[in-house]
Amino acid sequence: MLSREQRIQLFMSLFRGREDVFARRWEKWDKSIAGYAPVYADQDKENFQPLTTEWIEKHLLGSSTLGIYPLLKDNTCHLVAVDFDGDGWKKSILNFAEICRKHKVPIAIERSRSGNGAHAWCFFNEPYSAAKARKIFLSLLREAKIIDEYDRDESYDRLFPSQDFLSGKGLGNLIALPLQGIPRRGGNSVFVNIENDFSPYDDQWEFLASV
Repeated sequence: MLSREQRIQLFMSLFRGREDVFARRWEKWDKSIAGYAPVYADQDKENFQPLTTEWIEKHLLGSSTLGIYPLLKDNTCHLVAVDFDGDGWKKSILNFAEICRKHKVPIAIERSRSGNGAHAWCFFNEPYSAAKARKIFLSLLREAKIIDEYDRDESYDRLFPSQDFLSGKGLGNLIALPLQGIPRRGGNSVFVNIENDFSPYDDQWEFLASV
């Protein structure tokens, strides 16, 4: 069994984006509006707060909900994730997973925090060109008939990173991190076995250690 420190280190070794900045989810008091915003280290909002093990622990325990910016400053990435939401997401995930298996592309499927969608994650051993990674995964999505040059499946939302290159004016799109403490208690924001009716893996950390 992994220790608390080992779990955090494993998590941070897989879900890697920019280390100098991250985002935190916020909600209006009546929960009518929610979103994510970068965390700053100072009140003047001149310096971003780097992502630390302490913040990751808050996320895993449920006191904060964090997101990362997967597109690095040099336009590379440590991971790719495909976001599926809404009606038909399970069918789309199964089709996409079959194409990934065909091409020996390993993916890990996380049910979203809402429970009505999923992320398909792929992790790289070393930083890889975001433009090339996006080209590969868009090709896989086309082969799975989830997108084409004219249309896309209603369940397909987007690909992360969402840009090939940083424009110099922003951080690129963020993606919410999995295993957030609160939705996890309800069986969401967890990794699932699509070969077993999308049931969560009994030991999430054992599964992540195997990817």
